[in-house]
Amino acid sequence: MSTDLPQETSCGFVRVRNCPKHGLRGVCSPCDTDIWQKILGRYSPGNVFLNVPYPKNYLKRQHLLVSFLVALGLRPVLAGQITNEGIQRICKICELIQYCKLCIHDLTETKLHNMPMELGLSLGLGRRCLILYAGKKHSLEKHFSNVKSITDDIIYYSKKYPNTLLRALLQRWAKSEVLEGIALGRLTAATFDQVIETTLFLNKKINRLWPRYKNYAIILEKIFTAYWAPLPVARKEESKDADG
Repeated sequence: MSTDLPQETSCGFVRVRNCPKHGLRGVCSPCDTDIWQKILGRYSPGNVFLNVPYPKNYLKRQHLLVSFLVALGLRPVLAGQITNEGIQRICKICELIQYCKLCIHDLTETKLHNMPMELGLSLGLGRRCLILYAGKKHSLEKHFSNVKSITDDIIYYSKKYPNTLLRALLQRWAKSEVLEGIALGRLTAATFDQVIETTLFLNKKINRLWPRYKNYAIILEKIFTAYWAPLPVARKEESKDADG
């Protein structure tokens, strides 16, 4: 197997560094150098790696985050959707992270040690990371004392009112360049309600279809095929175009 990739290769926002597991230059055994071409082909600044816990009690929040990203015109990428391709799971997660520009990590379940590991992988691969935590402000630091030295992008939210997380994300991203040229239009206070309305619409449909399909790609395809015209943001944007 050839391992003659450079130690760090850049293509836009894509960066491949030494594999943390195998020490190969961006190539994980038993993969070959084709994996690099696959990453180049699938990378998009609109992809967002979503590192969330998978207990059943988190599923509704996961659906909400997926709906929110889709409402913004982004594409969520989740390790939970990995199928058995004969590749070690850690290598596949590393690959998925490299498809994305932005990574969101919910570290609420502090006993799940794979969550901070995936955060470390994302940071090591040079990705922009946003951390979520359900709890009081600064309470995350009790579990991860050096988290503030890693990033200031931390959003605290309430488990009882997960919808407040959406507005917090919008407010954070509206003040940042992270979604510039990626999301649907410019994020302003006037568009917040439209995004949230679309998010709740998608979330309702995903929750209804999930028990049957358990696959976001299939569910979203069905939703867009059946409901694209009535989607709130799409409808309002179309009406603006018609008026213009």
